[in-house]
Amino acid sequence: MKMNGFADTLITVFPVIRLFDAEALILSKYNTTLEEWERASLLEKRRRAKLMSLSALLSCIPLLLLFLVGGIQIIQDSQQLAPYMFLLICPGTFPA
Repeated sequence: MKMNGFADTLITVFPVIRLFDAEALILSKYNTTLEEWERASLLEKRRRAKLMSLSALLSCIPLLLLFLVGGIQIIQDSQQLAPYMFLLICPGTFPA
């Protein structure tokens, strides 16, 4: 929003800027504001990427536990494969 405000101010006072030959001053202020916006945007994107990675990791844990526990039980012949197949297939068939 700060960039929109800056652009709005620039358009409004453009004749005054030209009259007093203040293009260099406005350009330096604009570049400073643009760099601040860029830093804030990059920080937000990095934070969002870290949170999305964490979310993806946490969403895989139940599936990994199912494979681990189910695999061990199937290898030891204490369980059939059908219940685990049911648990793997069902979550994708019913919409949330």
